[in-house]
Amino acid sequence: MRTSIAVAFAAAVTLLPGVAGAVDLGPLRGAQGFGVTPVTTWQGGYFGLTAGYGQMSSDATGVFAEPIARHLRDTVIENEMRVSTFVQPVVRDSKRAVYGAFAGYNFQFSEAVLGIELDFARGKQRVSGSDSLGRSRQLSNGFVGNAFASGTFDLALDNVVTLRARAGYTIGDFLPFVTGGLALAQYERTRRTDLIYSETNHPTLPNRGPFTWSETSPSSGTAVGLAGGAGVDVALTENIFLRGEWQYAFFPDAGGSEVSLSTLRGAAGVKF
Repeated sequence: MRTSIAVAFAAAVTLLPGVAGAVDLGPLRGAQGFGVTPVTTWQGGYFGLTAGYGQMSSDATGVFAEPIARHLRDTVIENEMRVSTFVQPVVRDSKRAVYGAFAGYNFQFSEAVLGIELDFARGKQRVSGSDSLGRSRQLSNGFVGNAFASGTFDLALDNVVTLRARAGYTIGDFLPFVTGGLALAQYERTRRTDLIYSETNHPTLPNRGPFTWSETSPSSGTAVGLAGGAGVDVALTENIFLRGEWQYAFFPDAGGSEVSLSTLRGAAGVKF
């Protein structure tokens, strides 16, 4: 009997390391001995390079309203004909390659990953448009108002920087995530406005005009907006990962127009 107990005890001691290995919980979760893939550790800092393709859209329908309204302020022809609304160009989208870099830091809580990321993208997007319109109508002062307005518009956007919060969930070596935060971009805008107007055909008073006016207004600065997106990181090794991502940025005022920027890009990064 004592011999059997000794043999059983020796066998248990021999098997103990194997049992312990079977219940070892990986870096964060998952019993390696039961076929469950351990969660990849994303905790810590990282950086990388990006390359992709971006599309810029611009709504410039109101970009000529300010200069025309300013020139015709307190006039009957503007108050009753609304000449400042005549020029509303339709702007075609711009599409081109973009490239850049990113860096960030992750905080990991079991499978959940929260973090913050800063990224920079280059690839100048440029859009342009033009429009013109002329009208005549009877005014309350007895004259017939005549106005013809035209304009051309050019806008370039470059050096886009975003600072975004990130939230993801690990699935083995994959980290799907969503982002949201602030965006900054440098813009350059050129706007030319031309105007011809007159007041004619009064029953007793002489004609007024025609008057001509034009203004070329270059402008540059930094547009402030919002950014968001979604993507997935894939760990190739403990320190190297690849990324696929879609990012969207919206700028409510870039040189007087609304601008949206949609980008699909891939990336390679290093985490440490």
